Amino acid sequence: MTVGESIEEIRANLRRTVTALSDARILTWYNWSQRYLADMHTYEEMQVITSTTTTSAVSLYNFPTRMKDIYTLVLSDSANSCKLVYVNAREFDTKVPSPSSSTTGRPGWYVDYGTQYQLFRIPDSSYTIVTRYTEFPADLVISDTSQSTTLSRKDALLCGMSTVFGFYALRELEDASYWSGNMVTPLYKASLETDHRDIDWVPVARQYIAQEDVSGQVWKNPLVGGKW
Repeated sequence: MTVGESIEEIRANLRRTVTALSDARILTWYNWSQRYLADMHTYEEMQVITSTTTTSAVSLYNFPTRMKDIYTLVLSDSANSCKLVYVNAREFDTKVPSPSSSTTGRPGWYVDYGTQYQLFRIPDSSYTIVTRYTEFPADLVISDTSQSTTLSRKDALLCGMSTVFGFYALRELEDASYWSGNMVTPLYKASLETDHRDIDWVPVARQYIAQEDVSGQVWKNPLVGGKW
């Protein structure tokens, strides 16, 4: 459903005219519903793959603006591609208190810290970083009623949640309770049941194989054992 269609549906549920209740206020409740739903569960359509390019001698990079969770960062470099290894910020700061004092090179690790991540080693060239992450849906705007949510097959659920927000705001608690218990709850449960699962995944026991750093110089890696 488009923004315009969703607003009309919610307005019909709330039984309010345009004079009594503006489209903009209804859309605010709709956007709240999107955010709330994405907070409660990560749906398949929220999974995104994107890429960015590093800059030589720059170690700090921003995560995507609406990112919810990070899955993996992969340095894509033809035959030398590798998954970057996550390092806890405390561990990193203990072992590498001054990253800029180390030589630049091919990144092998990253520190996840808030809205940014830090690469180590500091890139010595331009590398492509492929990111697997989940993304919150973007807010819809009243100026474009042809827009629609990026959450798939959630029209009834989102309109129901928006109706609940509306009735609570209008202090019609009995109607809010009815919509919450009889409409939103079963629709939410159904959305969880029909969400995509890793049904093709089969657990396999794998033999442990020691691998050295991609640079081939493990003894120069400050994150492997001891202090350097």
